[in-house]
Amino acid sequence: MSWEKPRRIDKELAAFELGNIPTVLAKLVKSCADTFQVPLDFVLPIVCSVIATATKGKVKLQIRADWQEPLSLFTAPLLEPSNRKSAVIGFLTKPLREIEKSLRTDWRAIENMKKARRDTAQAQRAELIKKFSKNPSAEIDAEIIAIDATISQNIETRQPCMLIDDTTPEALVEYLCEQGSVSYIEGEGQLVDNLSRYSDSQTPNVEALNKSWSSEPINVTRKGKPLIFNDEPHLVICIGAQPSNVIPKLRDKQLTNCGFSARFWYSLGKSQVGKRAFKSPDIDKEIKETWAALIQEFYWQSNLNTPQVLTVSSAGLEAIGELHDWLEPQLKSFNQELKSWGGKLVGNCIRIAAIFTLAENPKAQEITVESIKQAAQLAPAMIEHARFVFAPDKAELPAVKLLNKLLLGFKGFQGVNPDGAKIFTTNDLCQAVKDQSWLQLKPNPARLVRAELYLLENLGWVKQHAVETNSKGGRPSESWELHPEAELYFGEYYS
Repeated sequence: MSWEKPRRIDKELAAFELGNIPTVLAKLVKSCADTFQVPLDFVLPIVCSVIATATKGKVKLQIRADWQEPLSLFTAPLLEPSNRKSAVIGFLTKPLREIEKSLRTDWRAIENMKKARRDTAQAQRAELIKKFSKNPSAEIDAEIIAIDATISQNIETRQPCMLIDDTTPEALVEYLCEQGSVSYIEGEGQLVDNLSRYSDSQTPNVEALNKSWSSEPINVTRKGKPLIFNDEPHLVICIGAQPSNVIPKLRDKQLTNCGFSARFWYSLGKSQVGKRAFKSPDIDKEIKETWAALIQEFYWQSNLNTPQVLTVSSAGLEAIGELHDWLEPQLKSFNQELKSWGGKLVGNCIRIAAIFTLAENPKAQEITVESIKQAAQLAPAMIEHARFVFAPDKAELPAVKLLNKLLLGFKGFQGVNPDGAKIFTTNDLCQAVKDQSWLQLKPNPARLVRAELYLLENLGWVKQHAVETNSKGGRPSESWELHPEAELYFGEYYS
């Protein structure tokens, strides 16, 4: 069995590769990363979120006759402080802000005209009411009804908003029901803070947000307010904040149990602080113009009456099937939170593939096989980043302690493979490390040890050797192989 060099445990996560994304996006992501001196992992999810926003939910993905996906997207590109997160988001969302500015200029002109019509109609109505009160007649009544219709047709509307900033879930849902499509793309995690802060029960108010990710109908009734609804809501959330501000909240049981946290594409970029140059290249003018034109085209195309439907060919379905078959066996080894996330990974990859296709051809009618494969190639890194988010006791880096114990004190190896890899079982290891401080007083220490082994497997330190069925019907016994040069690399990385 071949072994690759293992990776560091402390935030040394696999990076997304430019070769896995379309050329037009690769140029933009690379230029943006070079200019602002941020990792590619931070830029790519924001780019995809902006494109998803510009489609306004008017792009539908028809995978099979009974399987549809909307182009909603929840992303969490997380990065340590002082890494110019807001500058990146500001640059990438600028085309959307320009569209908003134009829409609001037009809206003000229309609202001024509507107000003038309302004022005139209301004055006429007041006069007619006086006449009617003195001398009622069917003719005056008909005139009042006609004026009421005019007033209704010119009712005041809220100004258009594609990007909503600091908001509560309740306000976000109101915008969704009124405008159909809303996005939150911010460099702070304020939305996550607000999820339960304002509810009477102090429990997260995310049902409508979850439904909007799936484009399911939402109907909201609140005390003292009329019913609001949206049959096909479209929501994009992109939280480009600090990991320490967001991860603990998204790992909260209330958000994991309802599936909200499982809908995100997580990306933890490596901080560039301490490695940045004073001067960095400007973003190429042609790249800026291409990006702005692309977003403009998506937006104006979304105003057409007929939604754009992207289908999947038989070859594309085969590529999706290969992704599913690669992922499915891994789910059994995921902890519960990661399983919930992994169950949505194929759907998220299909949405990303659709964005990749549209970036190359905004008028596309079919998700290309190449785009599906490009999105699928992101999946291993996506799993690794999500595993880091949902791993228990990650802040204490117990995996380092676990690996250290294996190397320096563990006596329970079952044997050695021909390549020098030592074999051990999960059960024996649990017994050997059960007294370590990071396991003491925990309700299920074996689960924590197993989760750390899965993390180590993902980083290349161990490989699963075998799983033996328990004759008594209990949990199967797993055995593992330790990297033959683990001690050497441990000394190199952590001395």
